[in-house]
Amino acid sequence: MIIVIDAYNMLRSVPPHGRTVTESERKQFLDQLANYAKKKGHKVVVVFDAGPYEWPHKERHKGVYTIYSGVHRSADDYIKEYLEKQKTGDLLLVSSD
Repeated sequence: MIIVIDAYNMLRSVPPHGRTVTESERKQFLDQLANYAKKKGHKVVVVFDAGPYEWPHKERHKGVYTIYSGVHRSADDYIKEYLEKQKTGDLLLVSSD
């Protein structure tokens, strides 16, 4: 299964996180997802809004695919395009949008 997560959307909805999410909180979140993905054998794709570059940027963190949408697109836009390309796959989308 591929689990696609709207990262800031999810992080901001879980206490104690508020409007801002620190780098430490982001790393802890990715570590927890990596542990879960390894235990369950799932592919996890985490999409953050914006990021360090103008265009989408992809990284891997302990097996978790981490994508920053870039300044020109939102995570929502990136996720929509990703899901359209993966129509035949077994997917789970985690978002509050």
